[in-house]
Amino acid sequence: MAAAAGSEQVAKFIEDFNTQYEKVHLAYENDFWATKMGLKGNSMESHAKTKTDYDNWLSNPEHLSAVRAQLEDPDLTDEQRHVLGIFERTFKCYITEDPKAVQLKEKLNELEAGLAQHRGGMQLGYTAPGGGEFTKASSVQLRNTMRTSKDEGLREACYQGLRSVGPHVAERFCEIVKLRNQLARLQGFEDFYDMKVTQSEGFSKRVLFEMLDGLDKQTRELMVSARATLAKEKGEAALRPWNTGYMLSGDIEARMDPYFPFEDAVDVWARTFAGLGIGYRGATMRLDLCDREGKYSNGFCHWPQPAWVKADGTWVPSLTNFTSLATPNAIGSGKTALNTLLHEGGHAAHFANIVQPSPLFSQERAPTSVAYAENQSMFLDSLIGDAEWLARYPRSREGSVLPWELIEERLRATHPYSVFMVRSMLSVPYFEKQLYELPEGEVTPERVLALADEVEQQVEGGLAPRPLMSVPHILSDESSAYYHGYVLAEMSVWQTRAYFLAKYGAITDNPEVGRELSETYWRPGNGASFLSLVEKLTGEPLTANAWVKELQTPMQQKVEEERHAYKTAAAAGPKFPPGSEPDLGMRVILVHGDDVIADSQEDGSLQAACAKFKHASPVASSALFSAIEALANSSGCEEAASQSRRGAWSFDQVAFMAKASKQQRGGKKGAAAPAAAGADGEAATFDIAATKQLMEKAIDYLQHELANIRTGRATPGMLDHLKVDVYGEKLPLKACGTVLVRDPQLLAISVFDPSTMDAIQKAIRDSPLQLNPRAEGQEVLVPIPRPTAETLQAMMKVCKSEAESAKVSVRHARKTAMDEVKKAGLSEDERHRVEKEVQKLTDDFISEVDRLYQEKEKSITLHSS
Repeated sequence: MAAAAGSEQVAKFIEDFNTQYEKVHLAYENDFWATKMGLKGNSMESHAKTKTDYDNWLSNPEHLSAVRAQLEDPDLTDEQRHVLGIFERTFKCYITEDPKAVQLKEKLNELEAGLAQHRGGMQLGYTAPGGGEFTKASSVQLRNTMRTSKDEGLREACYQGLRSVGPHVAERFCEIVKLRNQLARLQGFEDFYDMKVTQSEGFSKRVLFEMLDGLDKQTRELMVSARATLAKEKGEAALRPWNTGYMLSGDIEARMDPYFPFEDAVDVWARTFAGLGIGYRGATMRLDLCDREGKYSNGFCHWPQPAWVKADGTWVPSLTNFTSLATPNAIGSGKTALNTLLHEGGHAAHFANIVQPSPLFSQERAPTSVAYAENQSMFLDSLIGDAEWLARYPRSREGSVLPWELIEERLRATHPYSVFMVRSMLSVPYFEKQLYELPEGEVTPERVLALADEVEQQVEGGLAPRPLMSVPHILSDESSAYYHGYVLAEMSVWQTRAYFLAKYGAITDNPEVGRELSETYWRPGNGASFLSLVEKLTGEPLTANAWVKELQTPMQQKVEEERHAYKTAAAAGPKFPPGSEPDLGMRVILVHGDDVIADSQEDGSLQAACAKFKHASPVASSALFSAIEALANSSGCEEAASQSRRGAWSFDQVAFMAKASKQQRGGKKGAAAPAAAGADGEAATFDIAATKQLMEKAIDYLQHELANIRTGRATPGMLDHLKVDVYGEKLPLKACGTVLVRDPQLLAISVFDPSTMDAIQKAIRDSPLQLNPRAEGQEVLVPIPRPTAETLQAMMKVCKSEAESAKVSVRHARKTAMDEVKKAGLSEDERHRVEKEVQKLTDDFISEVDRLYQEKEKSITLHSS
């Protein structure tokens, strides 16, 4: 039949084009990874050639003509028209019939490959203050040191190291800027920036900056105010570019660092995504996480093999490579690695879940919107700042949960200044806009470097901690005139977060979030516009309103919101606890350059690969092993020191033995208050952390006892504290089944293993809750009887008694502390300071007891009415 013949002809055409594209894409991306990672046998010449082959295929005008001819076929199916449409959109982004444009592209490919090699071979680092030796350091290491070092001279040296990137690349870069503009104007665009925005976003540079100008206006006064506040609170020196980051969070970041062990980063990322219900549809992911000389100076993710569905229904899973620049023993390295995993892993999840009949839907260049691509990754890495995530997932090597006090301290130190990040993001597109608008005669190294400083002062209020010319995106062809996408994406991130929080009340460990992201944002690929997808999910056109609202949230309101989220999440724990096996539906290969460290397929599971990574090879983690040995030696435990030197023990084992050894020698965990010198000449100390731990135990016990006092209405949390005797150990009830509210007077427990039903019923029946469960099919049903007036009065009395007992415990801890302070040999001033601190601690915990009692009283009254 004619229709069938026509459809078959188009189907063959589409199949051929998909195969051709896949071939040139794979060749180029493999060379891209080899050169960026500095792999053995990598060749800049080969990279430039495969890039040219790739560009030539996309820019071949015969391809566009052939596609348009197929679009004339009257027998096209809707799917065929959809696929041909993305072919046409893609070719239109790259095709020009001017032979000079083709020559310019080839020349640009050569120059950009040369610039990448020149920048990659740069001896980046710092010269220590006072005429010290030059120390090599990557841009990430320099920025981390600026955030965490207490030595201002060292911070300034690192800043000057970042500043050195600009002069090193400026001359080569200027030649590229000129050629980029020539190429754009040959194709009828105002300049290179206008061309890139139009191709990737589908609207002009003018439209883009109308949006960015609005954000600039909304946040400028916030920035001015924040800078004034910082100068007032920390001194004018805090505004120096090498000081700002440290003044905001340096000490806090260092104290939070133990809760982000580098070697746990992969496991935490995998469990976080599993909790969100994110899967990778059979993808393979190669991770290169550690910094090394010659490696590209920014984390990124790319796809040598795009995901797509062949005409016969065969699914082609994605092959993903991504990298970070972690230095295992450096402060902040674990968090840096984890942040990169959340961010780039978000990219990978997005592109692994594009389910369309051509690889052109799932490649990240134009016509794929930059903002669309970045929205996914930035939404997922935003979790690392959420109290509900921080309460569940970060753990020290000893297994301790990140305490609320550190989160609150960091929040108070950074939230008033979060506008600085907005302004830093805005400075890049404003710099590139002005850069490509310069008359060609003014595109000189001196003018470009001066322009970078001018824009930093205009947009950020002063020279920036991250010098603009050190931002790698600006130099690279793939990411030049790209950074505005991060700004638009951040707008959509806050709008998307607001949508999920309004709908579900939580994001972390909510599998509905992964489901909606996959179905609405990810599945269409670049077949739908970024702006339409944001509106489809959130129900509103894209604006900066949610982002600006977050910036304007009063400090105390923000603290209370996060405190509540933290307590709720801490009580629930992670959906996938440490040691569990998250199924992300993919193979993970952990590498260091050419060396394979672990492989989830070869090692049997992702958990096994993560465990192997924790014992990483010295090639990949020599710095980590140095840290292990330092910990072992400082512990005073000869066995730990010996085993670490032989590489026989992991950090976890050494940390455990160090802790045990310290305890045997009488050491106490916790910070000691400074004090005057004692009789032996050493400073006398008082360990206020021990007092705090005693008070925390009183609160923990109160919470446990109040949970045992039931209300008259069914709530899943009323069974959270129960332990079930199964499999030879006592497990939390929620590890044995899912607790659901069937109606206000009935809980239903959907049991994972039917053999545990009797044990579950016994745990409930023997608890102080006075409940009578029964088995029904695969469920345990728990009726919640309404309390009588007498029972209600008795419950109130028990609650009050438990609260008073908790207060007695807190006051007893205070008395013990005050007695110890008097014996500690402190100076009078120091004794008064410590006593005042103990009293404040006491008042805070007494207030917490009152709050818990009032909440329980209100819950009983409300649920029993």
